[in-house]
Amino acid sequence: MSGFSLRAHEKTDAPATAALLMRPAVRHGTMVFAPYTSEAAATAHMDAAATTFNIVAVGDTDGAVIGHIVLFRGKGFESHSGWFGLAVHEDWWRRGVGSALMAAMIDTAHNWLGLTRISLEVFTDNDPAIALYRKFGFEIEGTMRRRVFRMGRYADGYMMARLFDPPKFSGTP
Repeated sequence: MSGFSLRAHEKTDAPATAALLMRPAVRHGTMVFAPYTSEAAATAHMDAAATTFNIVAVGDTDGAVIGHIVLFRGKGFESHSGWFGLAVHEDWWRRGVGSALMAAMIDTAHNWLGLTRISLEVFTDNDPAIALYRKFGFEIEGTMRRRVFRMGRYADGYMMARLFDPPKFSGTP
């Protein structure tokens, strides 16, 4: 990793992470916040996600939050599966931040939580994100027509997923 590092998301990161998600270029590619969402509402959203698995990428020079990935684990009959959301500051696009966050999330999901399915939703016009997800083995499972009303138009989304083989128990660490 060049110029950034990964660490656990802390409660004090919530305002910076919410601000990242509300950036117009980032917001355009995510399904999280509408324009003019208050910082309090966005921070409350981030606080609610604190019980999940959150990782942030921070710049080495200033420690600013430049990327975020959150993994939600299913409950009950869905405890083998999870879904995630990813955001990267546009100044850091195509610099390895998304790949580093994806690799860390997949390692956590598969090797620590024993998940066998991870899914996500992505806009059909977000070609860079789709390429990133395909790079990590995600496949399109279906199209959700008119998934979101965005910038005065309906936008379609893909449901993508990656399946893992169940972990094998060896009996030794």
